[in-house]
Amino acid sequence: RVYRFNATIQDSTGVSNVILQFNSTNYTAFLFAGISTLGNWSVNITDLAANATGYPAVWYANDTSNNWNKTDKWYYVIQKNTSAYTMIIPNSTTVEIPRPLHIN
Repeated sequence: RVYRFNATIQDSTGVSNVILQFNSTNYTAFLFAGISTLGNWSVNITDLAANATGYPAVWYANDTSNNWNKTDKWYYVIQKNTSAYTMIIPNSTTVEIPRPLHIN
């Protein structure tokens, strides 16, 4: 199974690279939508085991002026799937976790 982790990153000079530090391993993200000044960056990670306490993760971004920034540490929880389900989220819904996460 492949898990995709995404981050939307904005920088007025343009983002040159993005790294996801996930469970103490660094992954280089790729720009899958948008442009360097406002884009959606993604990392695919395969075969993650269920982890009720969560995998620690920090996103790092470097802009074209060589400035670095990072997120706080987050924990991604992967739960074992016991049954099928469907989640429908209306366009432009905002979910607080603990910062706004905009889902379009």
